[in-house]
Amino acid sequence: MASKIMRKSKEEKFIEHAQGVFEDFQEKYNKEDKEIVEYSKLLNEYKKLNKRFNKILQMTDNMGKNMIVNNENLKSSVDYTIKTAREKIITNLADHRKTKNILAKTMLDKNHKDETLKKELAQAYKKISELESTLEQTALKTFENESTLEINLPKYKQFTYEELFNQETKKSSHDSEVLYLAKVSIDNFNDIKIEIEKEGNIRTFLRGVTKYLDNLLNNSCIVYHTEEDVFYLIFCNLSLNEIEEKIDITNIHRNLNNTTITFSIGISQYSFHEDTFFSLNEKLDLANKEASSNSTRSSCIIKQ
Repeated sequence: MASKIMRKSKEEKFIEHAQGVFEDFQEKYNKEDKEIVEYSKLLNEYKKLNKRFNKILQMTDNMGKNMIVNNENLKSSVDYTIKTAREKIITNLADHRKTKNILAKTMLDKNHKDETLKKELAQAYKKISELESTLEQTALKTFENESTLEINLPKYKQFTYEELFNQETKKSSHDSEVLYLAKVSIDNFNDIKIEIEKEGNIRTFLRGVTKYLDNLLNNSCIVYHTEEDVFYLIFCNLSLNEIEEKIDITNIHRNLNNTTITFSIGISQYSFHEDTFFSLNEKLDLANKEASSNSTRSSCIIKQ
């Protein structure tokens, strides 16, 4: 009987230990995990087998050592089964920890990448802001340059129209040269200005007109821009016929996109004994006004 009690006490301790392991697994893992369910079934099965074992011991206590040895073999088989289940759970636990570590590392990498992307995005926005500021400054500088763009030719930019007039009249009075002046205005200038400023700058266009007139007249006169669409031509030592031939060339229509560029031209000869700068310009204004109202085509009026 003492041997029987000793065996039963040992089995109960084993069951208690197995039960403790099972409860520990339940705390750490999902109760519905395959390994937990398998361990639970094995433990319950072992409990049943242990009960049956104890009953068999009670029934066969006097049947001899062989029966006890057989029951010990049965116990060893059950122990092995439980040990195998436990090893599977421990292996699963190790895999779980490994997966958890991998996930943790992945999250760290993701957070690092997120921080890197945030920094790169901040740098990109900073760069965009710098570029926008540079563009604004460039646009402002371009506007300032265009708004102060010199329209007249470099050789005349230090002079005023009146200074050039006085200079040429002095030459003519000493050399007995003939002096004619012309006032040239661009027809429909406001419409042309609107069209040009859709994509460009009107001062650039006017500088182009200055160069165009200078090249077209083959440097035979001074070309000087004063305001808006007004240019003055100072012809020195040319006959009226020669001037009219050159003016005819100037009157040829030029197209700018869908707009035709035409000129109205008033011409007058300077009289050394009768005219002043102001009186001559009054005659030029009248001639130019008459030319501009003469027709829709560019025209030329001469006032003596």
